[in-house]
Amino acid sequence: MERRDKFLDVALYIDEMRVSRRQILIYFVCAFVAMADGFDAQAIGYVGPAIVQGWGITRAALGPVFVAGLMGMALGGMLCGMMADRVGRRPVVIFSCLLFSVLTFAASFSNTVQTLTVLRFLAGLGIGGAMPNVVALTAEYAPKRVRATILMLMYSGFSLGAALGGFLSAWLIGAYGWKSVLLFGGILPAIVTVTVLLWLPESIRFMAAKGNRTVQIKALLDKFTPGSELPVGTTFGSSELQVSHSPVAQLFESKRAVQTLLLWTIYFLCFLVLYLLSNWLPVMIHDAGSTVGQAVFITALYQVGGTLGSIVLGRVMDKSRPASVMALVMGTGGLVVCLIGAFGIQSQILLSVLAGAAGVTVIGGVICSHYVAADTYPTALRATGLGWAFGAGRFGGIVGSLYGGALFSMHLGLSNMLYASAVPLFVAAIAGLCLSRTRGPDMPTRRIDGAAFDQSDATIASPDHLRIKP
Repeated sequence: MERRDKFLDVALYIDEMRVSRRQILIYFVCAFVAMADGFDAQAIGYVGPAIVQGWGITRAALGPVFVAGLMGMALGGMLCGMMADRVGRRPVVIFSCLLFSVLTFAASFSNTVQTLTVLRFLAGLGIGGAMPNVVALTAEYAPKRVRATILMLMYSGFSLGAALGGFLSAWLIGAYGWKSVLLFGGILPAIVTVTVLLWLPESIRFMAAKGNRTVQIKALLDKFTPGSELPVGTTFGSSELQVSHSPVAQLFESKRAVQTLLLWTIYFLCFLVLYLLSNWLPVMIHDAGSTVGQAVFITALYQVGGTLGSIVLGRVMDKSRPASVMALVMGTGGLVVCLIGAFGIQSQILLSVLAGAAGVTVIGGVICSHYVAADTYPTALRATGLGWAFGAGRFGGIVGSLYGGALFSMHLGLSNMLYASAVPLFVAAIAGLCLSRTRGPDMPTRRIDGAAFDQSDATIASPDHLRIKP
């Protein structure tokens, strides 16, 4: 009897398999990229006061530098997301890491605000381009049942890089001056690039969608499931949606248009509050009577809370409706920020506890949105969808930085400023609830008797111990 080729649905297979050591290594490499990204994204904030003092300029003069960096990140996310859905995630991650490595290193030799502004914008293209793609890669190598946990643990590398970068920068500035921070910020992503080249493969789902990477896919499956036996002629693919025209246009097709707009709204508002608190919370705490050291310590607890919250929230999202959990976390974040305004300034201990809780909910809510966005789009659109959502968030960050300055200029008082800071989180929570009630146009892959293979000529004992009958 004539033998037909075997077909393996890669997306379904990954969802059903146990997490292998090779996949864990992929998650760690993506977290390493996120850590370098977090350090470089915050580096200019760490060195800002030293630049002001060293160059004899006003704080306002650094405004264009901050805005240029965020603009570069927004544009980088959108452009690199589209590029990744065409050429692959891995080459775009490598390009992005090299870009912000070289340009951050070059920024350490800046002698004028104008030069620093241009270099910060160009470095932002790389910083913004890396994160959507490591989020996409992690999501595409994570089984559905634990995807939120894995994704949020990976992204906590960003918060970890930002938090550790603060302590490291304080030492570097004191010992070697502010330029040493940017030098380190250029060296770190260069090291990350080497790890990506050595240990980060292309997305197996992306390769299956392209349909011409059989050798590479088989080699990866062999590493994931040692001892598997694939017959000659096995083909690989995915039942997920394929792109037939512009991926950006497809973000707005059918019911996906509503989801996309809601996601952009959520990202814009959450990043607005994230950057507002990151930039202005130390100033608010200091103005309330705390010393500079206390303000820095409490703000560090905010970042630590975000890292720890990611661990807990990931498991909750894997067990519940992700968008609903995201909305609840964001609404709770708004309440916590209000509590800081109402009671936190009366006690250093209470303020420290509430700052940590704000990190869990505000930063945790942002990380929740990354999983929801990754889960909303199929492989063919995932990098584009994430890139444009991140872009909307970076624009929110610009508005958040300006919003904080406007609140100070109105002399509202600390409590009222924090109440005003909480409003965008409540609106984002409402948008999250609306998103949880929408259904995407893409139907999930239908499972047939537990098999990821076409049953007409193949059987599978389990995804971890693959055996094909000829």
